[in-house]
Amino acid sequence: MRPLLLTSDLHFTPKYFRWLAEQADEFQAVAIAGDLCDFFLAGEAITDELLIERGRTRETSERISVSDQWQRVEGWLAEIGAKTTVCVSSGNHDCGVWRPKIGGVHGDLTVCETESFVIASAPWASGEQPRVDAIFSATEDVLAEASKRSHKTRKPLFILHHEPPSRETLNGKHIVEVLKKHRPAFLGCGHLHHDPYLHGWFTREGSTCCFNAGNHEAITGDEFSAPNHILVFPPDAGGESRAEWHHLTLDGTGAFAWEISGTTVKTAGAGSNVRGGGR
Repeated sequence: MRPLLLTSDLHFTPKYFRWLAEQADEFQAVAIAGDLCDFFLAGEAITDELLIERGRTRETSERISVSDQWQRVEGWLAEIGAKTTVCVSSGNHDCGVWRPKIGGVHGDLTVCETESFVIASAPWASGEQPRVDAIFSATEDVLAEASKRSHKTRKPLFILHHEPPSRETLNGKHIVEVLKKHRPAFLGCGHLHHDPYLHGWFTREGSTCCFNAGNHEAITGDEFSAPNHILVFPPDAGGESRAEWHHLTLDGTGAFAWEISGTTVKTAGAGSNVRGGGR
């Protein structure tokens, strides 16, 4: 079966969305774990130098608000959603809960089912405490529904959330508790762009395998049009799933190169573990 593609932190980079739209029919779902927008672009003019620095192709020469970015991103998501299921969760740069009304596109606080996975999107929570509490409460309702559907269909639960588990931050602590309670097979996250290079592109939190594709943030122009991404293949009868990290790296000469790292993930039951893999 086709794999699920996980990516994150696209930060309003047109070439990344275009690549996803071009390749979308190869995947049973495209999951984007937050920061589709870039709030820094709301406060400064987008110059040629800035576009080169951030590896973007030109989109506009003016300042662009996050709400305007949303509109353009939703247009790109619609192109992807015309070919396959799209699931997105908001990040800190997206400035709020995001629920686009587009066919084939599932935003925050939704549950969708693909050929092999049940996917639930948990938004980024910020603001005053009552708002944060309301987001966490709504997230719990959605995850409870997703867990029931996962048990009923016997498809692994894949939770999409921007931040990795952490004992130090608001959203990180919340996702730790979520994983303890619902014990999903997978968590797709992002936010910490360099973590996959420094600490590995997958980690374990209890029985959950946590994936972070990272963001290379390199001066690559159009030479490398794909964002960093992870392909997660459906588990077999024994609960083993193949996962591949497709990412930009530096070769021995200091030049950019594209690399694929693979591993086998054991996802079945409370004794889940991750094994194998590496570069």
